[in-house]
Amino acid sequence: MKKLILPLLILLTVACTPEEEVTSTFWVNSFRSTCDAGAGKMQCLLIDKSDSISGNWNYFYSNIQNFNYQEGYIYQIKVKVDTLEASQTPADASNIQYTLAEVLSKTFDKKTILNDIWALETIQGETIELNENDERPRLEISIRDRRITGFDGCNNLAGAISELTEQKLVVTSVVSTEKACLNAPPYEKAFPTALILTTHYKIEGTTLTLIDKQGNSTATFRKVD
Repeated sequence: MKKLILPLLILLTVACTPEEEVTSTFWVNSFRSTCDAGAGKMQCLLIDKSDSISGNWNYFYSNIQNFNYQEGYIYQIKVKVDTLEASQTPADASNIQYTLAEVLSKTFDKKTILNDIWALETIQGETIELNENDERPRLEISIRDRRITGFDGCNNLAGAISELTEQKLVVTSVVSTEKACLNAPPYEKAFPTALILTTHYKIEGTTLTLIDKQGNSTATFRKVD
């Protein structure tokens, strides 16, 4: 009889032991990005699973239950990861469920201040002088799309942001329309050149200053709104 009781006790102990909780810790970027969800486009969170932020952001296609995400902030969070039974999984959905366990940190992302339209004030140290009917050159920055667009006084321009931190800003692949303008402003060609030469930036109040690798100002802008 004793020989039967011992295996039975072992079996009951194993059966009653709860499964070990599976968790994952990662960083969540300050903005969502458009991703391809198979059935169409959606706005995905961007996550980085490194111990410290590496800049290697990846799309996160699932929802995180109980996570009240607020754009403009970088989070480090810990989530509980559950594998659902087939009967609990909606059609065409993942069987992995994520639930917020803890917000480890929440920090305002200073880079988001760049997200705006900026009116050109100076170019390579020279103040922009406008005639009565001139339209002021401007720069619009989208960190979500990692792109810039703008107007140089004659043509529209666009470029890609290849590097962006709280100090660094590198713009590449700058292209512009090729409209021939009568009385084209002298800064028309200097504007895209200033963007290409930029490696850093600083924001003081409503003024954005672009800076080259020698530490010189390539252009300054005033926040439009």
